[in-house]
Amino acid sequence: MVSLYLTDALRHKMKKNLRIRHQLFIFPFCLLFLLALILYFSMACAASEKITGRSDDIIKEKHHYAIQDKVGSISSVSVIRGGAVVLYGEIGQRSMAIHQIENADGGKIIDEPISDVIAIKNNKKHESAESLTQEHRPLDALPIRGMGSALAASGRADALHNIARTMATSAVNDQIGQWLNRYGSARIQLNTDRYFSLAESALDWQLPLYDSQASILFTQLGFRNKDRRNIANVGIGARLIHREWIMGGNAFYDNDFTGQNRRIGLGAELWTDYFQLSANGYLGLTEWHPSRDRSDYNERPANGVDLRVNGWLPAQPQLGGALIYEHYFGDSVALFGKEHLQRNPYAITIGGNYTPFSLLTLEVKQRLGKQGNQDTQLGLQINYRIGAEVLPQLDPAELIAARTIVKTRYDLVERNHNIVLQYQEQQMLKIKSTEYLEGYPGNSSEIYTEVVSKYGVRNLQWMRSAALVAAGGQIMMLPNNRLQITYPPYNDNGENIYHIDVMAYDTRGQRSNISTTRITVLKPERDNEAWILSGNLTLLRDNAKADGVDKNQVRARVTNAAGTPLSHQRVVFSADNGATLEETQVTTGEDGVAEVSLSSTAVGVSRVSATLSNNRQSALDTHFVPNDRFTAVMVNGARFDASAGFPTTGFANAKFLLEINGDSAQNADYEWRSSASEWVMVDSGGYVQFLAEPTARQEVTITARSKRYGHDVSYRFTVSRWFISNGIEYISSAAADAYCAARRGYEVPSYRWVTTAVYKGQTGWRAVGPLWSEWGDITRLDVMFGAEQSWSAEYTDESRSVRYSVGRMTGYLATELIANNGWPTLRMAMCVKTL
Repeated sequence: MVSLYLTDALRHKMKKNLRIRHQLFIFPFCLLFLLALILYFSMACAASEKITGRSDDIIKEKHHYAIQDKVGSISSVSVIRGGAVVLYGEIGQRSMAIHQIENADGGKIIDEPISDVIAIKNNKKHESAESLTQEHRPLDALPIRGMGSALAASGRADALHNIARTMATSAVNDQIGQWLNRYGSARIQLNTDRYFSLAESALDWQLPLYDSQASILFTQLGFRNKDRRNIANVGIGARLIHREWIMGGNAFYDNDFTGQNRRIGLGAELWTDYFQLSANGYLGLTEWHPSRDRSDYNERPANGVDLRVNGWLPAQPQLGGALIYEHYFGDSVALFGKEHLQRNPYAITIGGNYTPFSLLTLEVKQRLGKQGNQDTQLGLQINYRIGAEVLPQLDPAELIAARTIVKTRYDLVERNHNIVLQYQEQQMLKIKSTEYLEGYPGNSSEIYTEVVSKYGVRNLQWMRSAALVAAGGQIMMLPNNRLQITYPPYNDNGENIYHIDVMAYDTRGQRSNISTTRITVLKPERDNEAWILSGNLTLLRDNAKADGVDKNQVRARVTNAAGTPLSHQRVVFSADNGATLEETQVTTGEDGVAEVSLSSTAVGVSRVSATLSNNRQSALDTHFVPNDRFTAVMVNGARFDASAGFPTTGFANAKFLLEINGDSAQNADYEWRSSASEWVMVDSGGYVQFLAEPTARQEVTITARSKRYGHDVSYRFTVSRWFISNGIEYISSAAADAYCAARRGYEVPSYRWVTTAVYKGQTGWRAVGPLWSEWGDITRLDVMFGAEQSWSAEYTDESRSVRYSVGRMTGYLATELIANNGWPTLRMAMCVKTL
C-alpha cells in the first residue's frame, strides 16, 4: 500500500491556514460522530458476516483478471484494498487475496464478482505465480498531487515552478511505491520546498516475513524527518486472524539520529471489520544530554502510552472517525511542542474523516490537552493506487472491502513514530559549600564555597544563620565567597547543631541550588576543673588613648588547680565604663591562653572581667587616657591648624606656641622636650623658639608627656629655608647682593619666598610657606629685622633699573628704582639659605 499525502506549498499553507479553533463547530461534530459510531458498530457485527461464500450478501463488484497462458496461473491481478492500490508479487505470499483460477484460456478476460473470487479462497489451494503486469493505465501518469500543489502557488512564475517540482515528486512517489509494493505495504509522504528539500517527509514500509490465512509475521521499517530531526523506526510484529477478529502485537526501536535519542515501543492490536483498536507504550533508552533545540537545556525521550481507535460506519463506509488518548510522564514534556512544556501532559484527539471514493479522504481533528492546550486541524489526503486505473479509484463501491479484515490485515501499525521529548534545564549555576563543621565554643571556622557558573557570579545569599547567632555565635563575611563562624556556647539542654544554607546568583539573575553546612558545637572537656588563678589575668597593654581606636589588651590563662593549662575553655569577657571589647567570647588554645582587646572613648578606669563556663571569674582594671593631640600652632597673631605643616621657614629668635586639646592653658600639665635642643628650645608652657641656624635640614619633634597618665603627644615640623638680615642698615641694591653673596650659601630671596603678595602695591596674607606669611611682623620677633622694605631678587624690566622689595611688617610688595636722579635707592637687606 502506498498512501501519498498532499505535499509542497499546498500542504504547508493548508496546515497553516486551516488550523482553525472554532471548537463550537468542531467538537459537537466529532461527538455526534462517535455516538453514531457506537450505534453502528453493534450493527456491523450482525451485518458483516465475513465474505465467506455468501455471494447474496456481497456487493457484486466487477474486477478484471487477465490470463496470459493456459496452465491455470494468474499473470496479473489488481485488487482494491483500503482505498489504496495493492500490487502483489508472488501469489503464495498473499494467500488470502490471490486465488487459483482454473481452466482459463490464455489472454481471456474473465469477469468475476468479488464474492466469487473470495469464495475460491476458502475452497482452493493457493498457488504461486510470477509477478504480474498491468495492461491498462489510461490515467496512470496524471500528477494529481502536483496539480494541488500548483494551485497553492502564488504568481505565475511560482506556479510553473511548483507544477514542475510536484510533477517530479509525483513521479518519484510512483516509482518508489511500485517497487516497494512488490514486497509489502508502503506509505510515502514526500514534502518538498522550492529547493527540493525533503524536510517533514516520511517513509514507512511493512514487509511480511510469514503469511498464512491464520497469521502474519511482519517487519516494519520507517524513516522520517520531523522538526529537522531524522528518525528511523525498526519494528517487528505478528497478527493472528480468528474468525472476525485480528489480534496483534508489535515491538519497535526508534532512533533519532540527529538528536541522539532512542526509545523502544510495545504495541497491541485488536481489529475487526470497520473498527481498529491499538494500544502503545513508549520507553526511553537515552539519558539526559544537551538539547539541539533549546540552549541551556538537556533532553531525552519521554515515557508514555497512547490508545488509538479508528472506526467506520458499516452503512456508510465513507464516514469514519478516530479517537486518540496520549499520556506522557515527567516534567517539561513537549507533547504540544518544545515551546509548551508540561508536567505529565495528556491529550485527547477526536477526529472524523470522509472518503467519498478511495482516491480522496478529507479529515478534521480536534486535539485537547492539559492546561488548555488545543489544536484544530483540517486535512486532505490523496490515496493514489499506483499501477491501477483512475476510474475505479473514483468508484465509491470500492470502499466496502477496504474496511474489512480481508484488506486491513496488511495495514501499517498505528502508533506515534515521532519521539516525544522531555527537557531539563541544565545546571548553568551550581554551588557547593563545606558540608560539615564542628568545634568548641568560641572557636572559629570558615565555610568555603565552590561555584560553577556559565555566566559569572553576582552574589551569594547566606540563609538560616539566625539560630546560630541567637545562640551566641557570630558570623562574618570574608573575601572569596567565604563565611567565618564563631561557635556559640554549648547548650546542655539542646542539640547544639545548626545549619547554614548558601545560594548563588549569576549575572543573569538565575539562582543556583542550595548547599547546606551542618555545624556542631562540641562540649568542652573538664569544665569543672577550670580556674583563672591569681596572677593569670594580666594586662598586655594599658593606658590606651580614649579615642575609640587605641586599644588596651588583656590576657587570661586558664588552668586547673595545679596550674596545668586547659585548652578549649570558653572565656567570656566583659568591661564597664563604656569600653568596647573586640570579642566577648574567646576559647583557650593549647597553652590555655585567651586574649582580648578593648577600646573606649571615655577617659578613666574600665574594669575587665573574665568568666569561665563554670562561672568562676577574675577581674582587673585597665586605663584609658585622654586623647591628647596638638590642635593648633599660634604665632604672632595667627593660628594655624596643627596639620598645616608650620613652620617651613625660620630665623634666629623665631617663636611660636603649641596648643593641646584646643586649650594652651593645659600645657603646664605636660613635660616638654625637643629632639633638636641644640637649635630648638621648648619651655614648660609649650613655647618653641629657634636659637640658631641648623646645620642641615632635619625633622624636629616636640614631645609633651602627660604628668598624670604618662603618655606622650608629639608635634613634628621641618624647616627648609633659613633667613638672616643685615640689621637696620640701609644699603643699595648692589650692596645687598654683595652682602648676601659674602655669606656662604646665602642669596637675596625671591619675593615669592617672603610674601604671598603677587603684584605691586599688594599686602601679603598669613599662610604656611613664605617667611612673612608664616611669621607675620618679623620686627616684633627679632629687632635685628628692620621695619623697612627689603630688596628682592627680581627686577621688573630687562634694563634692571627697577627692582622689587618686600615690607617686613606687612608683606607689602613694592618696586624701587635702582637709582633716582643719579642717587642710588637705599633699602635693607635680607638673605636666605635653602637647607
